[in-house]
Order: sequence, then C-alpha cells, then structure tokens
Amino acid sequence: MKQPLELIVTMWPEFAHFERTAMDDRVAAIRMNSAIPMGKSPEEFFDEAFRLAHCTPLYLDIKGRQLRVREAVPNDDRCELVVNHPIEVKLPAVTLFKAGADCALLTEIKDGTHLIFGEGPKYRINPGESVCIRDPSLKVKGSLPQYEIDLVKKARECGMNKYMLSYVESQQDIDQFKQYTGPDADIVAKIESRKGVRYASTEFKKAPGLSLLTARGDLFVEVPKPHHIIAATRAIAKRDPEAIAASRILLSVTNEPEPSCADFSDLAFLLDCGYRRIMLCDGLCMKEEAVNTAINIIDQFARDYGYELVKKGSPIYTPPVPAMATTRGGVYVPRISAR
Repeated sequence: MKQPLELIVTMWPEFAHFERTAMDDRVAAIRMNSAIPMGKSPEEFFDEAFRLAHCTPLYLDIKGRQLRVREAVPNDDRCELVVNHPIEVKLPAVTLFKAGADCALLTEIKDGTHLIFGEGPKYRINPGESVCIRDPSLKVKGSLPQYEIDLVKKARECGMNKYMLSYVESQQDIDQFKQYTGPDADIVAKIESRKGVRYASTEFKKAPGLSLLTARGDLFVEVPKPHHIIAATRAIAKRDPEAIAASRILLSVTNEPEPSCADFSDLAFLLDCGYRRIMLCDGLCMKEEAVNTAINIIDQFARDYGYELVKKGSPIYTPPVPAMATTRGGVYVPRISAR
C-alpha cells in the first residue's frame, strides 16, 4: 500500500480558482497568507473562505516577527519603506527583497520603522513583501504586532483553529501565540532563520497540534551560505515526522508547463529527507494553470515514488492518470504511466 503524502496550496478566497482548487481531492489543505490585504471585514473574509473551501482545512498564516513592508513611502529620489516592527541594526546594512533576487543598502532609520535606502533596489517594493537583513547586529523589537493579535482574535471567533506562525525561534513564541489562538489550536511553526533552525534542532518538542515547517523561501536567504540550506532542511525533517517542506518548489512551472530537472530532483530530495507534507507558495498558486500543473506533477511523481496524495483524514484517493505525454490547455500531463 502506498504511503500518504499531503499537498498544501497557498491561496486567497479572492482567487477565481480558489473553490475549484479546494475541491480537488488531491489538495489536503489551503494556506491563507495574511500578508495579502483582505479587502473586507474579517467576518466576511472568513465566512467566504469557509464556504468556498468546502471542508478543505484552512490555515491562516500569521507573520509574527517577520519583517514586512507596511507602506511604501512615495519618493522619486530614493526608496523609503515603513515596516511592521521597530528595528535596530548597524548601518549601512545590506537589505534583501524578493527572496534574495533584489537588494538595497539601508542607510537611515527613523522612529524604528521608517527605513531609508541610499542605493537600490532595482524593482518596486510593495506592501506585504518581506524584508531580510542578515547583519548579526539586527534586533527586531516585538513578536506579534497588535493588528495581528486583533486578526487572530477575529479568526478564532469565526471558527479558525489552524494557524501558521512565521519566524518561530523559541518555544516562547509558540506559547505566546497560543494565548490568542487558544490551547487547542493546530499550530505550524515556520522555521525561517538561523535562530529558528537552532530551536528546531535543539529545543523543539513534538506535541499534538504542533508541527514544523521548513520555509525555504526566506530560510535560503537567511542561512550564512547557500549550501547550508541542505543541512537545515534535513535537520528539521529529522525532528518532526509531520514537518512540512515549503516554498521554492516547482517554480519552473510558474510560466511553463514542463518542469525542470532540478525541480524533480528537489522533490526527490524532500521525500528522501522524510517530508510527507509539501506546500506550494503564493507565486505559483496565483495562476490556476500553474497550480493545476504543479498538482498533476506532484501527483504522478508521488505515485511513482510509492506515495499517494490524500486529504488529511480521508481514504486514499486514486485519480485517473493518462499514460501518454501531452500538454492539455497548458497543464502538464506526466509522460510516465501510473503504476
């Protein structure tokens, strides 16, 4: 009998394909990223999310101490951003954006949260984007801003009981978070920093309703050297058999129907590490064509690797898989037949 493998997608109820994707029996859960503006009241938002999800489990991702852009200050001469936490850091400091694809030199800080850059970035930075400063002198003040505390309280009132918490670095972070979610909430601790990896490797104690997530989008940028992501990925899986591997997965199909060799090798690496839960990122899941392609790829890959995509707590579902290689409507169909 094949082993179960869970696939989590990242979506927002406003996505036109949210409901259709939620009804795919190969999707185990949906992550909702709170960095995206709701555009409506929390009550309306969660009511719509639960209705469109059709009983597919929903996770609300809370950003916690992760540095995020709250406001892009208009300035034709330089980049100025307001972030969600007051910070202290030795200046000047190199600052990374867009998962390390862009950078700028931080030269001034006003009132702790107003960041002024002397050089860069190349591209426009929008509210909600993450900010990475790797300088060891960085101090981020506070863990949960008040607006996120208020959001969690509203979410709990509306029936949410599954959460992801970004940049977890200690048991104290989880204990504090549970004060707002309630003790019975299902919490996924996202590991995205060197301190987080140390916590996961030494302090983390597995408990019901608590699991780890290897958030490779930011973790890859945070580790001192690029190849250190390998040891971190293995260490987290070793500590938690329910750990989730997330981000930088199948990005080659964001705009193309054919996945890269590197992406297939990466999937094999994650399964060999022991991951049995996989999560796709926002950028990939924004397009219905891309997320459908990714689901089909992981489905076929998993079956040939001895696994089966399932909904959590449901019987193993075996969707029909075509034996021939084709690209139908831009959606990838595997070139190998199901075993």
